[in-house]
Amino acid sequence: PDPNNSFYEELRKSGYVGEQRPKEGPMARSPQENPNRLRRFLHTNGCCGYAELLKLHVFGMTAHKLAVHLDFDSLLLRPMDDLFDVMLGKTMMEDVKDQSPLPVAKGPHTKVPDFNKPIHAAFTRDYNSVKDPNPDAPVGIQGGFLVVKPSLEVLDRFKTILRRGEFLLDPRKGWGGKFGGFYGDMTF
Repeated sequence: PDPNNSFYEELRKSGYVGEQRPKEGPMARSPQENPNRLRRFLHTNGCCGYAELLKLHVFGMTAHKLAVHLDFDSLLLRPMDDLFDVMLGKTMMEDVKDQSPLPVAKGPHTKVPDFNKPIHAAFTRDYNSVKDPNPDAPVGIQGGFLVVKPSLEVLDRFKTILRRGEFLLDPRKGWGGKFGGFYGDMTF
């Protein structure tokens, strides 16, 4: 964020923390990273192309126990305290007896998490991104909402995957042949 920008200053006064990708340090682009390789394929993917990958840098915000990425067109209708408590290990299954500590949607691809294991990231599915709606269609991740436990190791793994560029296009099977086939699948 530009510290001279009045909008940025207004957000800062309200308690928000803005981050830019630094020029140096562990979050900076490494010398062997070649953004042009992926840019050829990603520039038209999803709504914003290559710029969508910037949201992965939420994993680099290691000064915080949790980091939240929200696109500006997101709307939160309830506090996320319960989600934060579960991710920080403050709420365990024994605290809530036989029920889930969080409501979990019952979509066709829903896997109910084991709340006794650490949760490192939370996201929602994007059913609007399904290209050919049917019960077996791949459903994407809604890239405008992501809550993570920041980790430079995880960020480095994402960067390695992107540098390798192992996105299978014919047939469109996605990253490593495991995740793709929906709108914006190359960028999130």
